[in-house]
Formats: sequence, structure tokens, C-alpha cells
Amino acid sequence: MNAYRQVWMTGYSGFLGSNLWNKRLREAADNRASLLIGRSPAPDRSWPQIPMDLSLSVPCRFPSAPRSGRILLVHFAARLPGADEPDFARIERNEKRFLEDCAAQGVTDIVYASTGAVYGYREHSVSEHDSLDPGEGYAAYKRSIESFIMRLWPERCLILRYFFPYGPGQITPRLLPDLIKKIAARQPVSVSGTAAGLLFNPVYLDDATEAAWWLIRNEAKGVFNVAGRQALTFKEMACAVSKRLSVQPLLSFTNDKDRKLVASTGKLLSMNRHLLVSSLEQSLDLTVSAYLHAGLQRRPGGGNE
Repeated sequence: MNAYRQVWMTGYSGFLGSNLWNKRLREAADNRASLLIGRSPAPDRSWPQIPMDLSLSVPCRFPSAPRSGRILLVHFAARLPGADEPDFARIERNEKRFLEDCAAQGVTDIVYASTGAVYGYREHSVSEHDSLDPGEGYAAYKRSIESFIMRLWPERCLILRYFFPYGPGQITPRLLPDLIKKIAARQPVSVSGTAAGLLFNPVYLDDATEAAWWLIRNEAKGVFNVAGRQALTFKEMACAVSKRLSVQPLLSFTNDKDRKLVASTGKLLSMNRHLLVSSLEQSLDLTVSAYLHAGLQRRPGGGNE
């Protein structure tokens, strides 16, 4: 981190970004002219902040200021799919305008939070060298931003492809929070498949943070998969959550083909084999417990009885 004169960050209030900022980046950037870029209130008022909104054609207006030396942009802001499908074509245009403005403002290096969905479903585990098949929507938008970043910063970009990150603090509509919510409420859970549903290797939040931080502080460049070491099916995850909630799951199957999206993490682990070490069983325990605790806290009277 000593190579950077300034550190800028977007997405500092999101699930992945806030954990990286609070646990690692905040302290590391403490003696630099850092800048938080986004709509959410800054986590620390001592840090300068400028607003950014990717729904606007000019997402961000940078103040005029002399800048020199290397500037690192940690770009974790993104418009995620939800109940209402965003206009990803418009978001993509606006985000590219923002990135062009960052380059014009002197940003020399960038870290980008992307998604493993850019690979599409495969019968084999996917490595960083595999071809991409993002389809449409969110994955296609993320792939387009990846390509744009590679053109703007061809030698100084770090792209992190996260595979199903999960952990305490994540909220709906994401895979595991949705699953916990439905099972806890004894609602039916639809499994997209004939027998087990998707096979995947999700990454625990703290593992995702430590992997990103290690790569950032070692000035790694290129593309890295960030995923868990252990794969499981959607049905296995549903049953694991049900066991922890002491609830019988109500599973229904769509009779579609069971699919796979499993990441190879060999490239990352060849550089540091001590990353991605969280136990899937223990991290699921922590995530479900955090969900139950949050539910108790929301009860009238604080739920401390």
C-alpha cells in the first residue's frame, strides 16, 4: 500500500466493500489522502466523501484538485439484480463514464469486484483462463465493465471474480439470506434441477476479504477467482440450513437439468495457500446464527428476553 499516494473507494457500504473497508483498508489508508465515493453516509466523517449515483448519466463530479503519484481506486459499487430488474444497459453506460472520469482524474490502478457468473454454467470447474459466457443481464453487464477496465488500465488492474459470497450481515435478495428466510418461515423452497440443483463453491465473507486484501497489498494484477474450497449443491445447502434451524425443509424441484458453477482457486492458492481456509460448516453456523440474532433484535422491545 505504500506505493499509493491516495486510495479511493466505491461500494464502501455494501456487503463485500464494507467488510474490506472496515477490517483492512481504513487503517491501511489512514495516512493517505483517501476519498470515499458513493451515496451512503461515510462510515467515518473524517474521511472526505463525494456523491456518486450510477443511475445518473454523470454519476460523479470530482472537485478540482492537483493530484500526483499513484492513485488506487477500489471499485466495489455495483447495481445488483433484485425484485425489480435494473436497466443494466443504462447502468453500464453511466459506470463507464464514471471510470473514464476516474482515469482523467489521475487514477493509475484499480481493483474491481466482479462475479463468477461471467463464466456461465459449466460441466467442469472454471479457471481464469477459460472462455466466458455471461449471457444477459447482470453477468453481461459485469463482463462489459471488466473489459472496459482492462482497456483503461491494461497493466494495472486487479479483477476479483467472486463466487456466491455469503456471511453475517448479508441481506435479501441474495441466495443464502433468501434461503434462510424461507426455511425459517416454513415456506416452500424451489430447487432448479431434477435431483440436487446447482453445484457451486460459495466463498465466506472473511475469506473473501482476506483474499482481496492480500492481493491488494501485494500489488497483484490480473484476474482471480475468489471462491470457497468446498463445493455443495443447493439442496445440500438447504438441508444444512434446515438442520441448523431445526425445521424440515419443504423442497420442490423444477425438473430442469442440474447445473454447475464451480470455480478453480488454484491460481490464488498457488500464491498463498493460507487463504480461503474457513470451514464451510462453521461459516454456515455463523451465518445462520447471525440471521437469528438479527431477527431477535428486530422484535418489539429489543428481543433480548
